[in-house]
Amino acid sequence: MPEDINAKGQILFDDQAGGVFITGANGIGSRQVKPAGQVDYMSSVAMNDHGQVVGELRRQGDNLPRAFITGPQGKGVRELGQLGAQSSDALGINRRGQVVGILDSPTNGDGMHAFITGPHGIGMRDLTLEVKLPKGYLTHAYDVNDKGQVVAYDYYHGRAYLLTPLPR
Repeated sequence: MPEDINAKGQILFDDQAGGVFITGANGIGSRQVKPAGQVDYMSSVAMNDHGQVVGELRRQGDNLPRAFITGPQGKGVRELGQLGAQSSDALGINRRGQVVGILDSPTNGDGMHAFITGPHGIGMRDLTLEVKLPKGYLTHAYDVNDKGQVVAYDYYHGRAYLLTPLPR
């Protein structure tokens, strides 16, 4: 199933067996995105113009989803971590490689939290702890644009938010 397309015409798609594939420019050819080690399942969600892919994978013997990012052209799968949560899932990526997504069941036990990373998926931060809302809290971060703006959601109160970074 197709998941995303970038400005070069590279197409990101998943197969029903739990594999992730990326094409070359203009959809020509394809190759599988392969992590090191045994993986039972892998699914992709988004890709940037450098061909960096994000999504979730499940390691053999551990059914909990783990957010991942690849290097350019879908090479070199790296897990992003969970910041103490049981699982994580990457949902969006921008041109700089900033990744956003969900942490599920953090150590404080209050459900889902939104996360963001720095460029190339480095330095995961819990947006839920950083962004104080008048009521509720951020549970999902769905996408991040090249300006660093994040579209996020409070699942428990049904509210969407646009987070705009402050100038540095």
